[in-house]
Amino acid sequence: MENKFSSIRVLIVQDDKVLIIHRLNHGSEYWVFPGGHVEDDETAEEAAKREVLEETSLRVTNISQIVPYLHPDNNESQAVVLAQVEPGEPRLGNGNEMFTDEDQYIPQWLDLKTALGLANIVPEPASKIFHDLYEDK
Repeated sequence: MENKFSSIRVLIVQDDKVLIIHRLNHGSEYWVFPGGHVEDDETAEEAAKREVLEETSLRVTNISQIVPYLHPDNNESQAVVLAQVEPGEPRLGNGNEMFTDEDQYIPQWLDLKTALGLANIVPEPASKIFHDLYEDK
């Protein structure tokens, strides 16, 4: 039976780099892994593929694990999906390249050690899973 998640975050680590989105949002600066809402008619795997393509223009080639968690604020069932993508430079996909000075999405490959040192990866449960999996590398 498929677990149903309200949202997912996709953790992609390849060649000692992590695929991450730098967010500048009305004076706030933080980082997120690609991901978002799981549609009613899709699995976590399908949502991961769709969200990564929309947010980075890269195609998921392999999903190795799904790590569920409950969101601390609303107790919703969410997950971190561990995946691999095709080689390439990330860029926003599907025509969503709208930026303002106050609201920017900057997808990029970031050195793993640098990413592990970031204090503001959200949501916190996804950040914790990332640290638990890669802190000792």
